Amino acid sequence: MHGYIKFLKGTIAGQTKSASSNRAQDARAAEIELRMAREDRRIVDMGEAVAALDKVTGDFLQSIGGLPARITREPRERQRIEAICDAERLRLSDRFAESAQALRSGLPADQADDEDDA
Repeated sequence: MHGYIKFLKGTIAGQTKSASSNRAQDARAAEIELRMAREDRRIVDMGEAVAALDKVTGDFLQSIGGLPARITREPRERQRIEAICDAERLRLSDRFAESAQALRSGLPADQADDEDDA
């Protein structure tokens, strides 16, 4: 009887060690997979993604700001075009900010908007 109890205790201890070892191996495998995904550029660091979005959107908005001067030299027409471009830059700036917030939150853009309203 004592031998059987000792056997059961040894089996339980072995199972516990085995489960711990499996969890550690799984964690190491996940870490390696994550590192490889970064190196293969399948995933990107959040800071890099936000910086890229900021750069592209900033360049785009700046480009829109320069359009009136490129389109006409006539002051009244330039003012009219500037007003149109300014309104569009504001609209796009808001949309780009929403996209950046969605990126940071990990939610689709429409769900990130809902969270801000709550």
